[in-house]
Amino acid sequence: MKYKFNFGFHAFSVPSVVVDNLIKLARETDLKVLLYLLRHPDENRTAAQIALFLRISEEQASEALEFWINSNILQEKTEEKAKPVPEMAFTASLLEEPKPEEIKKEISSASEKKFTEFTSGMMEKLSMQEIADIIEQSAELRKLKRLAENQFFYGKNALQVRSLVWMHEYLGLSNDIIMLLLHYCYEINKFFPAYITKIAYDWWENEVITPEEANIKIEQLKAKNSYVNYIYRLFEMEARPTKTQKEFIHKWQEMQFSEEMLQYARDLNVEATGKLNFKYIDRILTSWKLDDIATVDQARRKREIYLQQLAQEIKNKKKKKKEEMLSQKDVVKKQEWAEIDDYLSIVNQFSEDDD
Repeated sequence: MKYKFNFGFHAFSVPSVVVDNLIKLARETDLKVLLYLLRHPDENRTAAQIALFLRISEEQASEALEFWINSNILQEKTEEKAKPVPEMAFTASLLEEPKPEEIKKEISSASEKKFTEFTSGMMEKLSMQEIADIIEQSAELRKLKRLAENQFFYGKNALQVRSLVWMHEYLGLSNDIIMLLLHYCYEINKFFPAYITKIAYDWWENEVITPEEANIKIEQLKAKNSYVNYIYRLFEMEARPTKTQKEFIHKWQEMQFSEEMLQYARDLNVEATGKLNFKYIDRILTSWKLDDIATVDQARRKREIYLQQLAQEIKNKKKKKKEEMLSQKDVVKKQEWAEIDDYLSIVNQFSEDDD
């Protein structure tokens, strides 16, 4: 079937590299955010504003912005006017080993911003020139960069090169382990340096030094992601779980509750609040875990006992309030009679004086 565009509407351009190279890596939300920004190029919109318009989560909007920044499609505005990034970084030959002069040229034309330092202090801040020198002196790094470019188009901008250098030189991860990590992140569509280096750092902390150990870690991550998707479907969520919600989900995964227990906790939450509230659900599940409650029948029995206790407490409070009110009436009556007695005594006193 043949198609033709209806150009009767207002149109705007899309960078060709998005379709040529990046559309296979981009997620649906990434493309939505990019099209929105291309339609409103002169408006400074925050991730929250973009998320509200597109009806996605703020985390999804932030991840999309980071994806396009790391892909050199977007540039963060600075005080100085940003220079345009050439498309040749995406179309250069992937088969030739990069020459040191080309690496220097690529790095020097990119942002001079320092690589984000991890809280542990292990990350060292490297200048662009230092990165170029390290790559020039390391055949292994050049090989890693070429492999990453060939298979995933990773290592085509400064932030990606920084991450490769840091993982290889400062964390000491082998090329095999780094490539396994890149493959995993590519599969789950989280293919940007911030996420990749976060996992790499975790592997370094846990002394992952062989591909076999890396594969075990990857299987653990897949299990977590699978459980997140499971909760997403079970709770019938309209948007993907946020970072905070994922933390709750991982906590619940360790608790090992059955599907019926999770569904019951969700139902209690919605019944009480009228909406999905992860903090509320977490309080319910944590309470069940502390009380060794493992079945819905046990949970319902606990709820019945709780409601009975609550009803008794309310009844006791009402009774106490009533007693206090009656007591206050008695006090008022006593005060009134005292005032009457004082009045009568004064009257009697005047009567005696008249006599």
